[in-house]
Amino acid sequence: MRSRSVRFFSVACLAAIPLLGACGGGSSSGFAGSLEWEECEDGELVASGVECASFAVPLDWADTGGKTIELALVRIPAGGESRGILLSNPGGPGASGVDFVVDAGTTMVSDLGLGEYDIVGFDPRGTGRSAPLRCVEDADLDVWLYLDATPDDDAEQALYDEYDGLFEEKCAEVYGDDLRHYSTEAVARDMDAIRAASGFDEIAYYGVSYGTYLGGVYATLFPDRVGAMLLDAAFDPGGDTPEQARTTQIIGFEKAFNNWADWCESNVGCAYRSRDVLADWDDLGERLDREPIETDGRTVNDSVLGTATATALYSASLWGQLGAALVAAEDGDGSGLLALADSYHERDDDGTYAASSQAISIIRCASGFYDGDPADPEALLEKLREEAPRFTADWTVDDLTGTGCEGLTEDAAIIELSYDGDSPIVVVGGENDPATPIRWAEEMAASLGAPLVRYTGEGHGFALDSLCVADIALSLFADGSLPADDTICDPDPDLTEPEWWADVPGPASGETIVERAVLDGLFGFRPGRFWVEYRTTALGVEEAYARFVERMATANFAADDPSAIDASEIPQFFEDSNGNFVGLFTVSYDELVSYGFTDAVPSGHTLLALYWYPLGD
Repeated sequence: MRSRSVRFFSVACLAAIPLLGACGGGSSSGFAGSLEWEECEDGELVASGVECASFAVPLDWADTGGKTIELALVRIPAGGESRGILLSNPGGPGASGVDFVVDAGTTMVSDLGLGEYDIVGFDPRGTGRSAPLRCVEDADLDVWLYLDATPDDDAEQALYDEYDGLFEEKCAEVYGDDLRHYSTEAVARDMDAIRAASGFDEIAYYGVSYGTYLGGVYATLFPDRVGAMLLDAAFDPGGDTPEQARTTQIIGFEKAFNNWADWCESNVGCAYRSRDVLADWDDLGERLDREPIETDGRTVNDSVLGTATATALYSASLWGQLGAALVAAEDGDGSGLLALADSYHERDDDGTYAASSQAISIIRCASGFYDGDPADPEALLEKLREEAPRFTADWTVDDLTGTGCEGLTEDAAIIELSYDGDSPIVVVGGENDPATPIRWAEEMAASLGAPLVRYTGEGHGFALDSLCVADIALSLFADGSLPADDTICDPDPDLTEPEWWADVPGPASGETIVERAVLDGLFGFRPGRFWVEYRTTALGVEEAYARFVERMATANFAADDPSAIDASEIPQFFEDSNGNFVGLFTVSYDELVSYGFTDAVPSGHTLLALYWYPLGD
């Protein structure tokens, strides 16, 4: 990672082994595993209501009688008789498929029409709860992930020298040659074993970001076992030249950042609004490089700024949060930038990291994503200076050479995608996607012979954010219907205030309205899906909620749980006699600060988030 410049963001091995065994009930290698669904023991999973299973697969698919590893799975059973299994992967590589289904499973059912499937999430090998790869301690990650790659003094140089290459050294020491078995191909073979153990001849699949490449590899290896596939925010590194592998994503982030800056300069909801946002951001980065901010015992430097900025570009709902975090950093408070950066690296408040922060590099290398140096790295660096001046501000020629896999896995072969099966596949790409620019989607669609859907809005991953893409998914999974190639999906139009909203009591004395763009990122409210109103009050959470319940009752809106006094964890709902409803979250000031919204509301105030969305749409 470079200071203020992240070489590759999350999107998010072995050469092909000949296929063995017959298509259908058996797995690709004849490996027979059993799958038994039970009540979950993990407290967080118990609360979600999913079913859990543990599934053993070979570490090395070329040696099915050798060492095994345990995969963690969850399932949302079909509402009636199951029409099959639907596997999913949210990307990374290294993101938790278990958490994805737990967090988004109900939305998959409602928005994508997946209620007739057994929706299965699994943590790929080496991630989450599936034999997670951990080469270094979490305390080392705090330093390594935010290392200043442009040391300004002897102390910074010593720290850089201490950590440069430490991760690769420790991984090789702990795992040795086993690292090569954490490839995309190995995970695809794990998927087929899950399919066989579930008793189905095919799998349906929903993949996002890197998860689209995983789906494509599965379709390449097992074309006769593919059910309907939705590959959303597609990533296809197979045909990349060394130049494309090093420039595609970073130029995408630069473009998205410029879009954010244009929005910030023209939108009153951006707290960082000024006449020249880009210049202000540059000045802040230079200042954090010279004089990092100490926040809660951690150093907030320009590397943290770069990661925080990139994180916000994954979704337009986070744009307001970035503006608020930048304002706070200008005032010497780096907590907002840390909150964004830590969310990217999946760091909890207690300092523990999810396995994805370490697994991502290993999976990339084991999958052969890096192959060869650019023909003219000096010329390539000059090109990047022109097309991505901010996200490559501190890059040197050394950043454009080498694989980054030295000491991890080397000589791994990437799998070029192809598909000759009969089941329908749809590829979705975003015209403004920072993490997986549209070129990858175009190439994946061509490689798989699948129609391409182009989303014209901002962000990364669209099926759960766009009604247009969701409708395409509904038809795909319902009866295999395919859209026309090069179908365009524009962003959902903003919801307008419903007429009956006038019946909702307005702000009480002492309450103020907050511009929604600043806070939408906290809840994930999307303008095209939700009508939202944010209010703040000097009252504490309990008193603010109790008073709101009373006022809603006066307006003939009944609370579903009038005794509740804290709706920060579970939203409360109020409904009138016509079926109109208002959802409510209450959030304390301390909670807002912990999420990085330091300046979003007056100090000490409670936030009330009132929202509505059209039922049945």
